[in-house]
Amino acid sequence: MKNSRFWYGLLLIFALSFFVWYVRGGFNPPLSCKYENSDKVLICIDVSENQLLKTPAHLTGEARGYWFFEGSFPVSLLDESDNLLARSIAVADMDWMTEEMVSFTIDFKFEKPLGKIGTLVLYRDNPSGLPQNDDSLEIPVKLY
Repeated sequence: MKNSRFWYGLLLIFALSFFVWYVRGGFNPPLSCKYENSDKVLICIDVSENQLLKTPAHLTGEARGYWFFEGSFPVSLLDESDNLLARSIAVADMDWMTEEMVSFTIDFKFEKPLGKIGTLVLYRDNPSGLPQNDDSLEIPVKLY
């Protein structure tokens, strides 16, 4: 009888731990997102604020089709003094000619900086050069 109480207690602890893990996102990675008018998601990436970013980096996310031009948009990694550590291109994984969300991937390498803090910047591609079409998502990250 005492042995069965032990296993029931252990099962209860496991179930509660699983529930907390699931509520906090489970297997879903943390995201950083930018919104339009506080309700419409423009872009999300699988990097959270102050997350450790290692080289080489492989990142994924989703953005509205109009964030892209010809299926891509520019990405920069800056150090704590805003010096460029890496530049890359996010590439759409599907048809980007839509106003819906389009998945993308980013791959880049960077030299290990002297500081340990940086900023990942995802720029809306703006071939027109018009300032009203400029937009970006900036995410502070830790670098390794």
